[in-house]
Amino acid sequence: MLLVDRQKSQKQRDENNRSDRISNQKKDTEYTSGKARSDESFEEPFYRKTPFIAIIVILILISSFVVYELYTDYTAATNLEFDVKGSGPPNPGLGSMEIPIIMSFRNPSNFDTPPINAEYDIYIEGEYIGDTEVPLGIVSAGETKIDEQTLTVYYEEISDTLEETLIEDDFTVTIEGEVQADIIYRSIPVTRDIEASYTFHREPDVIDGL
Repeated sequence: MLLVDRQKSQKQRDENNRSDRISNQKKDTEYTSGKARSDESFEEPFYRKTPFIAIIVILILISSFVVYELYTDYTAATNLEFDVKGSGPPNPGLGSMEIPIIMSFRNPSNFDTPPINAEYDIYIEGEYIGDTEVPLGIVSAGETKIDEQTLTVYYEEISDTLEETLIEDDFTVTIEGEVQADIIYRSIPVTRDIEASYTFHREPDVIDGL
């Protein structure tokens, strides 16, 4: 009888242990499943990432465009070529004389310049005569802009030697200054020094009969 009771008790304990194992396995399965669902719900859907990716792409495109504009504007503005192409004989008056001067601004680059402004001083035979400002605007790629100025020289402001030279002899006109431009939608100023000279040669007098 005692043996039978012990066997029943052992059998009951085995069934209880088996029930406990099954219960624990269910709990582990539920925990694992719940954690997986939690991880899945925590992961951000792709459609929510799309605006962020679009913003990054837009910023890259804008940066590339700004860099390109900076390069083209700077290249065109700083490579602008300047020259004094000619000067005519002075036209003397009572208190002054007028001297025509022809200048050229050439853009040798493959890009249009931003709006250009030129400021320079004018010298004749080394004597300062005056200054002027020329708004050139945009100089297209490969374009040459010609600027014709009529310089008024007052006798009282120059030496007698220069006055006599201007009336009778050859003379050299020298231009010194700078060209200015504001690149990247007029937000960054850029300047470039310019200097050029031109010597006006008088034609020799022709004597009749020779």
